[in-house]
Amino acid sequence: MGDMGDYWNDLKPHFKEKRRNHVSNSIVSAENFFKKRLIEYRLLEDTGQFQIKLQNETVDYWATTGTWIARKTKKRSRGFRSLIRYMEENEE
Repeated sequence: MGDMGDYWNDLKPHFKEKRRNHVSNSIVSAENFFKKRLIEYRLLEDTGQFQIKLQNETVDYWATTGTWIARKTKKRSRGFRSLIRYMEENEE
């Protein structure tokens, strides 16, 4: 293999470790956020995807990107603030 191939093969383990750290840090951060606000959630394996059960809706939240999607209404956005706002609007 050429020099560039060897270079990228040498970096591959570093990138995989960096990704694993990002996923685990994102999961911990999201769990802390939900626990602090007493939000019930379910973590789906180690993918960083959470299911949040609302009164009449289920919301999927991906901790690694901050993206969330409401299953029933198909509304989607990013970030904790918009998620909390959506949850408050739909609890009535």
